[in-house]
Amino acid sequence: MRGRGALVGLGVVAVLVVAWFASSGGGASVPYGATSTDPDGLGAFTTLVRQRGVTVSERSAASVASADLGPGDALLVPAPDLATGAQRTQFEAAARRGALVLYGTRPDPSLGFVSPPGRYDLITTPAQPLGRGICDVEALRGLGKVDVAFNYPLEPEAGEQSCYRTTEGAVVVVRSEGAGQLAVLGGPEFLVNARLWPDKEQGGKVLDNAAVGLTLLGLGATSTVDAPLRLVVVEARASVGAEATGQRPLSSLLPVGVQLFLVQLLAAVVVYSWWRGRRFGEPVRDHVPVDVAGSELVVAVGDLHRRRGDARAAAASLRAEFRRALCERLGLPLGSPAAPLASVLAARTGRPQAELLALLADPPEGRTVSSTDDVVRLAHDIDQLRSEVLHEQPV
Repeated sequence: MRGRGALVGLGVVAVLVVAWFASSGGGASVPYGATSTDPDGLGAFTTLVRQRGVTVSERSAASVASADLGPGDALLVPAPDLATGAQRTQFEAAARRGALVLYGTRPDPSLGFVSPPGRYDLITTPAQPLGRGICDVEALRGLGKVDVAFNYPLEPEAGEQSCYRTTEGAVVVVRSEGAGQLAVLGGPEFLVNARLWPDKEQGGKVLDNAAVGLTLLGLGATSTVDAPLRLVVVEARASVGAEATGQRPLSSLLPVGVQLFLVQLLAAVVVYSWWRGRRFGEPVRDHVPVDVAGSELVVAVGDLHRRRGDARAAAASLRAEFRRALCERLGLPLGSPAAPLASVLAARTGRPQAELLALLADPPEGRTVSSTDDVVRLAHDIDQLRSEVLHEQPV
């Protein structure tokens, strides 16, 4: 009993340590990474910057604040709320010394950092093009429409110029800071990978989000400021003392020594559990149930549907299994609706989206199935599409 109590205690400790790791967010990738190819990364934009001969690096807010940035430097801060007020003061001081500073959003101490939207939403949300509208930023007057699907309007402050402005506000505001410049976007998603060409799968045009970012950093054809020699991207990680304290992981509140102790304790629990879980002697041979081949199970289920005469249930099963296979092969979340799948397949196959939706969706959007012959025709059409898209042999 004593050994069992000790094992239970160690198990509780292990659960607490695992919960600590989960709350620390160590396995989650950081958004707005300078080289990230994820939908919420900035890899595509920084590649365009490098192609113009500019060196790109990614550093913490504390490191950038302590650096002596000035002429020849550009600074991209996707999430300024993750920096402290003192660090942002240093960013703006760099602009006064001659650096070009671009904020992904206007800092708001009352709100702090707002988590980015889901990556699936960044990919599937249609573009919301917006023209220049009222624009008094000379360098941006020659550019076209931009996507503002995940941006919010900014109210220009005293001394600020604006562009892509409507009656509700502007998407870009710019002001001079000493010898340099400070520009602010309506949201950090303005420059992420997924929104530089949001309607690519549907044949949409490339919008000018990247061109706006390059122009504000002195790298556009119409830029009115000198091009920098290097671009420093500030990591989207919360600094100690930032307004976004609610976003900091629990592990950041623990001393390093305590964190190392918990890691060692977790390793000890794993080793002890493995040692206690060893088996000695011959394994006990139990009678196992008879295996049933998967093909026999499919036949049996189909026979039940046939006996019941439920053509709609059979059609729903066929469609659900095909949608699941498409999600797995195309890398989409399981359970994705039929409409996004039809949109992706239309772009890949050239078939009309309405025709594909009729195959993938249940009524009322999908084809009505009321008899065994309808089920056979549906199965045949699904097999043909499966062979075309997934390169599998028809069943």
